[in-house]
Parts: sequence; C-alpha cells; structure tokens
Amino acid sequence: MAQFWDGRAADLEQKAKGPVQASVEMSNTPERTVETIKSMPEYVTLFKKSFPTEKDPVTFENMAKAIAVFEATLITPRSAFDQYLGGKESALASSEKEGLKIFMDKGCAACHGADGNSASSQFPKLAGQNAAYIVKQLQDFKSGARNNPIMSGMAAGLSDQDMQNLAAWFSSQKVKTGEADPGLVKAGETLYRGGDKSAQIPACAACHGPDGSGNGPMLVPALAGQHAAYVISQLQAFANGSRTNEMMNPIAKRLNDKQMKAVASYIQGLHRTPVQP
Repeated sequence: MAQFWDGRAADLEQKAKGPVQASVEMSNTPERTVETIKSMPEYVTLFKKSFPTEKDPVTFENMAKAIAVFEATLITPRSAFDQYLGGKESALASSEKEGLKIFMDKGCAACHGADGNSASSQFPKLAGQNAAYIVKQLQDFKSGARNNPIMSGMAAGLSDQDMQNLAAWFSSQKVKTGEADPGLVKAGETLYRGGDKSAQIPACAACHGPDGSGNGPMLVPALAGQHAAYVISQLQAFANGSRTNEMMNPIAKRLNDKQMKAVASYIQGLHRTPVQP
C-alpha cells in the first residue's frame, strides 16, 4: 500500500528510508546510517539474528525492512477512522471529515503521520490531543506568538474554521503509546506524580492529569504517549525562553537535564485511561 499523504512511497520499506534522509528530519545518508548502526554492538547482534544467511547483514536495505516489519504490527483496531475507511460514514462527525480533508490537502501526514502518530520524534504526536489546545497552537503559529518556520507557513492559510476542523480530526484519533526506559521509570514517575519540593517543581499530574490526558478547557495539552525526545525539546525551549508560557517557563528552568530525560521517558510510556462509552 502506498505511503505518505501523497503516495510517493510505494510501501513501508520505502517509507522507512524517507525520514532518515530528509533534510528537515534526520538529514542522514545511507552510508552514515549503516556506520552508526555498526558502531553499536547490540544492533549488530540483532541484525545477525534477523538476517542469518547474510554475510554482512547491517545494510540500509535491511534497516528499512526491519522498520517496515515493526510498523506493520502497529494497528488501531476499530478506531473511528478505521470504521470510516471501512464504509461507515457515521463514524466521523462532519467537522472531523472536514478536518480530514484539510489534513490530506495540506500534507499534515508527512510530519505528523497518517493518523496523527508521527514516526519521527522531531514532530509531535497529535492523535488524541485536546482540540482546544490544537486550535490555540495553530492560532499562535499563524500570529507569530509561537515561532516555527514550518508550522507558521502551514498555519498562515488556515481560517478559524479550518483550525477547528483539523483539531476535531486529530483529537478523534488514538495516540499510540511508546515505551519508557525501565531505568528511568521510578525517577520519572516520582517527578510526574509528586514533583520535587526541594527544587520547587510541582507535579506534572497537577495540570496534565494522572494519566496525562491534559485539560482541554484550560488549554493544557495531553502528554501521554508523546515522544520523549519531543518532550525534552519543548522543556528545553521553555527553559531557555524560546517558547513562552507563564506556567511552564519557570518550571522548566528548575529542571536539570536528568530530570527532563526521566520525566520525558515516563510520559512516553504513559497510557491514557480509556473513555467509557
């Protein structure tokens, strides 16, 4: 099945090669990718186990095959979008359908994934994000209140209704949770749920919720399942002032690098409580 919003990748293997080489993502080369993988003994061992008949199994082609096999296991059974694709028109509200159209027309999937779950940690997962928060961020990108060259250009042509429709679409999707680093879980959970009194750092859960679902009416984003690397990048932006928020700026400044890494890893593995019908 063709991949990316415009179908430019014929299959998952071809798609896996794209972000690695794209200048706005990993900006790497096949040769340098192979060199990096070979520098890590654990990966060399895994490649030998996965491709036992090959004399030199660590290749760019095999990297793409391995990623493709893993991605093929990622499914969203019975999600509203899956039901819609299956022919159930009522699975999506009218605003969600309009948002899907904008999503396809604008090429949002290229960075944020076909269902709002981005493959690259450079871009945030937007699946399941609170709609009001998404609208506010799009407004800020458009006005210049939040600076990002890519998103400023994307938001420039969006009307308020477009933003609301896009937000409705993203919020209707299911976020795919990642895994936390076992070695960081305890420190991350302690900080997320209890904060650090000695450093005057409040618990993340106080605003973002025990399960990381955020608070839509208060424009507090959902965090559960977000890429750890993206969380760290935003905490660093809040800390150095390149991203502004009166609540987050002082908190982020009090976090050291180890704390950022621990809480970001915990957030990546955090599961949201399913909404009961």
